[in-house]
Amino acid sequence: MLLEWHNLKVRLLQDKKKKRFGGDYINYILSESYFQNGYEGVMELLKIDASLSSSNVEVERGFSDMNKIKTKLRNKLDAGRIQDLMSITLNGEEVKN
Repeated sequence: MLLEWHNLKVRLLQDKKKKRFGGDYINYILSESYFQNGYEGVMELLKIDASLSSSNVEVERGFSDMNKIKTKLRNKLDAGRIQDLMSITLNGEEVKN
């Protein structure tokens, strides 16, 4: 895998000098057929990286919803009940006004 990574970096630097792409490395690598053979390990890691969220918005929403569920008046809820209520909150139907 280290040899794949080294060869990929060399090829990217060559392509960048020849102005074949602007700077979006991941999309360039994933779209070029040249990188499909010989870079299988690195390609798999890049596909995983491209599928991951680069934001923590979902986590923040989850904590916000949990704070709505577990208030000072309902602070004795056990973990199972909180988990059930969180599942309903996060996966249930939208409440319409």
